[in-house]
Amino acid sequence: MLAYNKLVQEKEIKLKSLSEFSEENVEEKKEENFNESNLKEAYEKYKDMPEDELLKTLFTEVDKQKQNGTFNFENLKSLVESMAPMLTSEQLNNINVLLEKMR
Repeated sequence: MLAYNKLVQEKEIKLKSLSEFSEENVEEKKEENFNESNLKEAYEKYKDMPEDELLKTLFTEVDKQKQNGTFNFENLKSLVESMAPMLTSEQLNNINVLLEKMR
């Protein structure tokens, strides 16, 4: 019985390590997708776009994400909360209004 318990503990440790590894891989892939060249490319694409067109593009993308199940309001809200100290109260208010429209 002791040998069985030891084997179970070893397998649990290995499984735990594997799950931690997979979480790390997901984080690494997210970081790869979010790099400086992507930011510059997005900036160049949207910098001269009129506000109404920007909003239309934003809500079209949100609708697509909702349809395919990838839109995560809570993650977006958390991101905004983490940026809040760097924003003016007016900027934060505007973003929160947009968030509520996305909900």
